[in-house]
Amino acid sequence: MLRSLALSALLLSGASLVAADSSPHYYFIFGDSYSTSGFNWTGVQPSHDLPFGNKDDFNLTNGQRSWADIFGEHVGGFQRDYRIYNYAGYDSVVNRSIANIDSFPGSPSLQEQVEEFIKTRAGPNKDWNGTSATVGISIGATDLGNIDDPQAHIDDVISGIQTSLLRQLEELYGAGLRQFFFVDLAPLYLAPAFIAESKEPNELPTWLEMLDGYNFDVNQTVASFQKLYPDAVVPVFSQEYLYQILPSDDWSSNVINVNKYANSSNDQEGSGAAWAASNDNHGSSAINNEVANNLINFLPASFKFG
Repeated sequence: MLRSLALSALLLSGASLVAADSSPHYYFIFGDSYSTSGFNWTGVQPSHDLPFGNKDDFNLTNGQRSWADIFGEHVGGFQRDYRIYNYAGYDSVVNRSIANIDSFPGSPSLQEQVEEFIKTRAGPNKDWNGTSATVGISIGATDLGNIDDPQAHIDDVISGIQTSLLRQLEELYGAGLRQFFFVDLAPLYLAPAFIAESKEPNELPTWLEMLDGYNFDVNQTVASFQKLYPDAVVPVFSQEYLYQILPSDDWSSNVINVNKYANSSNDQEGSGAAWAASNDNHGSSAINNEVANNLINFLPASFKFG
């Protein structure tokens, strides 16, 4: 009798959720170099035995793993069967025409990433539905970095980006997706490159204004989307505080010693596994591990146990 009661308790516990549904859960990630996992759209596709599909770890930013790459690995602890399709590209922007950028023709914009997803993973023969698939989006850093005159055009550019962002959400919703999450922009003003830049008059206040304005508007865009489509669930995860509570060897301290980049060829002091910067403007695996783990705890259970 005691064994039966114990077994019943186990089945009612959270552990039973892992094996509750044998069908795969799909994750579709869209974004830029802060989210990439080295996935090639045209290579081997994700499967039960290879959840990430083709994945080139050497094609990550400075050899460091993004939050999305680590998230994909850790969320597997909740799933018996899952697939990670990561469409994020290096230097990707939301919309090329808005960002006015042609210098990275091989980097798909968010619009182009969504078009590829619609073409290859959506349609009447799709193998996922609104509860067995989750979309993750994090993008905008390259857009802000290519504003020619932030003081004059910041509001117009961010407004245009958000209009295009809403349109892409609607495209994904129209394809049948109902579970979305956003990871907002990291505090780039703490990155070595931007702190060095901020020594110029008015540069740091401009970056603070752009990042705060962009992240605020992402939340407004999500609110507008949910008002239009009330059955969509779209939490927004903020990663800024994770950077602000780092120990003394934090991201900003890398400006003092530019060699303190994790896993960098300039690394003269060891592996640098705990250092927060992987290069002038990207976080290392260490900080992205914190982002990924906190994100997993933040997301609704249906996003992990679908």
